[in-house]
Amino acid sequence: MPPKLPREVLLSVAAEFLAGVISPEAVVEFERHASACPSCTAYLATQTGEHPDLAGMPEEMKAFFRRFLLARPTREP
Repeated sequence: MPPKLPREVLLSVAAEFLAGVISPEAVVEFERHASACPSCTAYLATQTGEHPDLAGMPEEMKAFFRRFLLARPTREP
């Protein structure tokens, strides 16, 4: 299991990954992390339209869920 990082950090890196604005080395590192992290895998699926339950979800609803996730208190490990 990859190391736990703060949700805000992961969402920021995931957004940069999806936008294609991170270095090739960071892409490799993030893909390695995401492939072993169920939360990142699920998040990426929701953002790329690959999650079957979210196919066709309006962008404003995706944005709502993103804000909701960012506003949740971080749990202590």
